[in-house]
Amino acid sequence: MNATIEAAAAGEAGKGFAVVANEVKDLAKQTSIATDEIQKQVGEIQGITNESIEAIKLIVNVIEEVNNTSQTISTSVDEQSSTINQMVSTISEADESAKDISIHVNETAEDLNDVSSNINDFNLAVNKTSNDITKINRNLIELSDLSENLMKLVGQFKV
Repeated sequence: MNATIEAAAAGEAGKGFAVVANEVKDLAKQTSIATDEIQKQVGEIQGITNESIEAIKLIVNVIEEVNNTSQTISTSVDEQSSTINQMVSTISEADESAKDISIHVNETAEDLNDVSSNINDFNLAVNKTSNDITKINRNLIELSDLSENLMKLVGQFKV
């Protein structure tokens, strides 16, 4: 039953009880108000906590994306490094090949110079031979003329 009704029924002795009952009633109202306020604050805290959880989830997602991007970049850097190493190796091989070709070209040029010198020597020999043949032809013509003259002279003598 209601404490105020009980206190009134008790008369003078119930007055103190009524005061206490009113105090308890006031305390109960304050407790109810405080409880409502606490529930409201707990609800707000839960809302903030839920927002914080969502924000943390977003941060975790961003961190995962950054991590994935970082791994992709790392893989790309590794691939580029490997490609560069292969290019350096290929360039080194090409450089060695170019040096070998240069050596062969120089040797071939020396051989060609030798061949050219031999051809020049041959041409000189051919020219000299040609000049010698020309001299021999002139000498043969002179010898033939001398022979004819000698034959004419010998023909003048009768035996």
